Amino acid sequence: MKDNIYLTGALFGLDRDYIAENFDSIVDFSGLRDFIDFKIYQFSNGMISRLMFSIAIHSEPEILLLDEVFNAGDAMFQKKSSEKMGELVRGSATVVLASHNEEIIRDAVDRAMWIEKGKVMLVGSPKEVLDAYGSDREEKRSAWINSQKKMFTVFG
Repeated sequence: MKDNIYLTGALFGLDRDYIAENFDSIVDFSGLRDFIDFKIYQFSNGMISRLMFSIAIHSEPEILLLDEVFNAGDAMFQKKSSEKMGELVRGSATVVLASHNEEIIRDAVDRAMWIEKGKVMLVGSPKEVLDAYGSDREEKRSAWINSQKKMFTVFG
């Protein structure tokens, strides 16, 4: 894991001295100190996500792109990650979060965008977008249920 922190840090543009100074903080944030001597291929996908997120936030990004990062780890890690993301946003960073977790979208973002099959469906407040997304899902679900009733009626 140690080498992967330095390698990934370098990919984020961090020099060895900065990584060395922040190494313990990166490992502690990830919650993976007990696995420090393991090889990265021995990690689960969730463990890798935790480590990568920890390195990313320590890179002091101007823009941070996250994809379902809050699905990794236990509730404590998810809470810690959400709090850190909030700190970044309150600072000068722009965070773009791709997620299906409605609770996180409601609590963590200022603006939301619903994208379906590559098409922007709606941009607005999290509540506005989630309400529209939810009603659309319900309409599609009802249409599917009705189509199944017809199908069962044919065979019934």
